[in-house]
Amino acid sequence: MTYKKLFSLLLAGTMLTPLSSCGDSTSTETQPEILETEPAETEYVPTIAETLAEKYADTDYGGCTFRIMNHAPGQFFYYKINEQANEIWYESLTGEIYNDAVYMRNSMTEELLNITIEPEFVNSFNIAPTIQRLVKAGDNSVDAALGAMAYHINIAAEGNLYNLHNVDSMELEAEWYDQSIVKNYSYKKDKLYAIAGAFNIFDDYGLPVIFYGKNILELHNQKDPSELVKEGSWTVDSMMTMAETVSVDLNGDGAMTIEDDSWGFSDNTGGMKHLLEGVGHPITKVDKEGVPYLNCLTAEYLDTAEYLYNRVVTSTGANEIPDNGLLVSVFREERLLFYYELLGCINEFREMESSFSLLPLPKLDEKQEQYVTPVNSIWCTALAIPVTSADVERTGTILNVASAYSVDTVTTTLYELILGSKLIREETSLEMLDYVWANKQYCWGNGYAWATPMEDLLYALYEQDTFMLASQLQTQSERLQTALDNFLQKFDELP
Repeated sequence: MTYKKLFSLLLAGTMLTPLSSCGDSTSTETQPEILETEPAETEYVPTIAETLAEKYADTDYGGCTFRIMNHAPGQFFYYKINEQANEIWYESLTGEIYNDAVYMRNSMTEELLNITIEPEFVNSFNIAPTIQRLVKAGDNSVDAALGAMAYHINIAAEGNLYNLHNVDSMELEAEWYDQSIVKNYSYKKDKLYAIAGAFNIFDDYGLPVIFYGKNILELHNQKDPSELVKEGSWTVDSMMTMAETVSVDLNGDGAMTIEDDSWGFSDNTGGMKHLLEGVGHPITKVDKEGVPYLNCLTAEYLDTAEYLYNRVVTSTGANEIPDNGLLVSVFREERLLFYYELLGCINEFREMESSFSLLPLPKLDEKQEQYVTPVNSIWCTALAIPVTSADVERTGTILNVASAYSVDTVTTTLYELILGSKLIREETSLEMLDYVWANKQYCWGNGYAWATPMEDLLYALYEQDTFMLASQLQTQSERLQTALDNFLQKFDELP
C-alpha cells in the first residue's frame, strides 16, 4: 500500500462523516435546489478473498497437515522485532497487529482448503542445512520452507529445491509475489527456486535506508534531505556535503574520534559495496535472456567505484564503524547525521528521545532516473519447496492461497510495524517509505558463496589509502568469471 492509497483511505473515512451546519437550523434562507440523479453504475471488483473462495470452492484436502519450516521465534534476525517474532505461525489472536495478521491469514487458508498448518521451527540459520539433510534422506516430512533467499539459491544449485515455474498451482505472475524476484531470479526466464512477496515481511525489512537525525540537521541549519529526494536531487554529493558540514571536533582535541565527536555519515560494514548497489551498480546484473553476468568488471562500474571512493571513503564526513552497538549509540546521542542500515533495525531507535526519519539511498547524480533499493539477500526471506515435498501441486496451491490472503492481512501491517517505533508519523516519512519500496534490486552476487572474493575486495577499500580496485580486479577477473560460470552451470543441469 502506497502513502497515497493510505491517505485516500483516511480521506474516504472523513467523507463519510455527516457535515453539520454552522448557522441556525431554523434559518429561512433559500437553499439551492438539489437535483436527483441516477448514480453512475460502476463495475464491481471482487475482493481477493471472494476470488479465492470461488476459485477453490471445490478444493478439499481432507484435513491434511501442511508443514512449513521457518527460523525459530526470535532467532535469525527476528530478534530485531521481539523474542516471539517469526513469519509463518502464531497460536492465537493476541491483539498485536502482526501476530493477528499472520494468525488470520493462516486461519482463512486452513478453512478454505480444509488443512491444518503446522510450523516446523529450526534453530538459528539452519534452514538450508536442514533441507539438504531431508533431501539426502528422502524425508518428505516438510512441505515448504521460508528461509534466507541467498541460502535457498545456494542449495537450489545442488538440486535441493523445486523449480517454481514447474508448479502449475502457483500463480507467479500474481500481485502477491514480488515480480522483481520473478524477473531477476528466473534463470534463463524459466528456472526459479525461491519467491517472496505478501506472505513475508523480511523481504521489506531487508531493505537498506539512510536514517537521519532531525535535531542535528536543524542544529547545523541544513535543508531537510527529504525535500531533495522529492526534487530528484538527493545524490551522493549532496549527502556528503551535508555530512562534512556536521562533522565537528566537539571536544576540540584536534582529533576526530567516533567516541567523542560529531559525524556526518557511517555504515557499520561494507560501505563501498552498499553505495555501489545503491546507485544501481551491483556485482551482477541479468541480461535480456535471464542470465546473470559480472557487472563489476565493466568500465562504468570501476569508474563509479573510484568516484565513490574519492567522495565518500576519503571524506572528512565519513567513518565506517564495524561496531554496530557503538554506531547505534552514536546515532541515538545525535552525533551522527546519516546512518546506512537495514529497515528492520528501526526498533533499535525505539527509545531514542529525539526525532529521526529515513531516506532512500542517494543517487549517483541527478541523471540517474530512479532511487534504487538493493535487497539484502540474507535478510530477505523467501518461500521454497524441497524436492522431497510429498505433493508439490498441493503445496503450491497452499502457498498461493496463503500468499494471496496475505495481501489484506500481513502486508497491511507494514506501515504500522515500522511506524510503531518512535519514527514520526508524518506525511514525509510515509512518502520516503514509498521511495524505498518502489525500486527493489536483486543481485546474484549479494550473499552468494561464489562472490565472496569480490565482496572482500569491496570491504577492504575502506582500509586502503589509495583506490586499488581496478588493479586488483585485473588479477581476480578470470577467477570471478570462472566462479560465476561454475555456479550457473549447476542450474543448466537442473529441471
